[in-house]
This record gives sequence, structure tokens and C-alpha cells, in this order.
Amino acid sequence: MATPQDIRRVIDQQCHRVYTLAYYTLGSHQDAEDATQEVLTRFWRHAGRVDPERVEGWLVRVTTNVCRDQMRKRSSRREDVATEATEHALTALPSGEPGPPACAESVEAIAEIERELGGLNEPFRSLLILREVQGLSYQAIAAAMEMPLSQVRVYLHRGRRRLAKRLGPAAGPKPVSKTNSPVCSHEA
Repeated sequence: MATPQDIRRVIDQQCHRVYTLAYYTLGSHQDAEDATQEVLTRFWRHAGRVDPERVEGWLVRVTTNVCRDQMRKRSSRREDVATEATEHALTALPSGEPGPPACAESVEAIAEIERELGGLNEPFRSLLILREVQGLSYQAIAAAMEMPLSQVRVYLHRGRRRLAKRLGPAAGPKPVSKTNSPVCSHEA
């Protein structure tokens, strides 16, 4: 993967995945965009040393580390994830979809899930994001996080239980919205 075209192709393919992981970890579009730019810049600089078979895992690890660094830096300031999620959901409402009353319930549910997911401790939060939001297989998560497969399964099970407990007994399975990033807007 030495050519700039190969590196650009990987960036184009993985940009949204990196952004989504950063967004669900940090809870802010602006912070996620900053993290995505940092991760992709690091990838550009180090692409020659990354095993082509392990690019996805490398990107997940670096994204997780960059997000942790950002969370440490911003520990004194907290952004309102619910407000941002509500604004995003309302502006992204396609025509023909249910109107504001039905949408409001969905927006509230998504905001609540994002809030509670953000309140989970590591590694539960990252593992749930990788599995439930990004759709990675257990094997891919194990490779990316450098954990045994059995540990990934146990942590995902515990993470789901903790999230369900935080959401309360009436909380059934609810969708988690996907986000779009201006950082990745060059994608077709």
C-alpha cells in the first residue's frame, strides 16, 4: 500500500467508519471531525508501515486512542449530545417520512441511547459502537482491539446488559442513527 492512490482509496473507504466511531465515542460532530482528521492524517503518514491486512484494526485502535486523548483534554467542558442529536435528526428528516410528532419520539429515543451509551465505561462503550453501530464482526473487533474473541463476547454481553439497565425496563431495542461527516463528504 505504498502508492498515494492506494492510501487515498483506503481513506475514502474507511473515512465514514472512523468518523462514526469518533462521533459515538465523543458525542459531538465537531470533535468527531477533528478526531477523524487526526486519525486519517496519521494514517497518511504511517501507511507504509501498516500491514494491508490489518488496516481496519489499525484505524480502530488509533481512532480509539485519539478519542481518549480528546476526552482527557476536554474533561472540564461537556457538550450537550442530546441537543446536537436532535438538531441533526430534524435537519436530516427526508420527505415522505413521519411528521414532527412521530419524529420527536424517535429523536428523543436516539438522544437517550446516545447519552446512555456515552455514559458507559470503556471497553464496553467502544465494543458496542464497533459491533452495533459499525457492524463489525466479533472476529474483526477482537483483532482491532487486540482482545481474545471470548473476551469480546463477554464484554459485549455485559455492555448490552449495562446499556439496557441504564435505559430502564421499558426500553426495548431502539435504532441508533448513523451520522454523516463533512470530513468524508468527498465520498460518492
